[in-house]
Amino acid sequence: MDSLLIALLDDSDSMNDGEWLPEAAEWRKVNTTYGRPPGELGKAANYSKKTRATLEAFNHFLQVMKYRRDTCDFYMAQFAGRTSEQRGSQIRHTGPLIYRVTHNFVNLFESQPLTADTYNPHGQGTAVYDAIMQAIEHATDKIANLPVEERPTQVTMVIQTDGADNQSMLRPYKVVGMMNELRQRRWNFVFLGTGAQAACTGRDDLEFTPGVDLIMYEVDDASGQFEKAAESVLESLITGTIGGI
Repeated sequence: MDSLLIALLDDSDSMNDGEWLPEAAEWRKVNTTYGRPPGELGKAANYSKKTRATLEAFNHFLQVMKYRRDTCDFYMAQFAGRTSEQRGSQIRHTGPLIYRVTHNFVNLFESQPLTADTYNPHGQGTAVYDAIMQAIEHATDKIANLPVEERPTQVTMVIQTDGADNQSMLRPYKVVGMMNELRQRRWNFVFLGTGAQAACTGRDDLEFTPGVDLIMYEVDDASGQFEKAAESVLESLITGTIGGI
């Protein structure tokens, strides 16, 4: 394993908020519940402008990576919040993390692009801190079980989300501490966010730096910003450092 790319994608239903594509009009008349078409009744990536833009931009990101870095291994997971549990008269989101691995340490060149079937955000809540730690645990366990000569010389994690963390069990300072420790071992992290809440999560809670390892994207220019992220990730996998974005 020459290098390892880890990607975390927000799978929460808040990705479907905001403007919808024109072709959603008729579908929404039939399937809308409380003003928002539920993910279980249709493929949100076919209708939500933000979800569609993220899907297409991430596929562009993968294409750039494949073109420039076909020897990289790839791990990707989609996350949302935590499942709910009944505690007396209250319902609390303290159950297992909603976390689905879609690419489990495969060759990056063999990875498949996202589709409306494989990226259809509908989970409730956001637990990005817990998801980061889950991915770190999966990767470090995998690396520890490899022969020394096969371990990656560089690891880069890309985290995408659109909102504030509202369901993690972990506090952000724990995640920041772990990321800082791993940065001493040739790990790098890039945060891709859309919306004001995501900006606060990346900049204030997780201590990413705008213009260095934090990229904010708008729906109308998602692919352009994801391409910037790809260039930054490529640099980190080659040189071990994140340059200016």
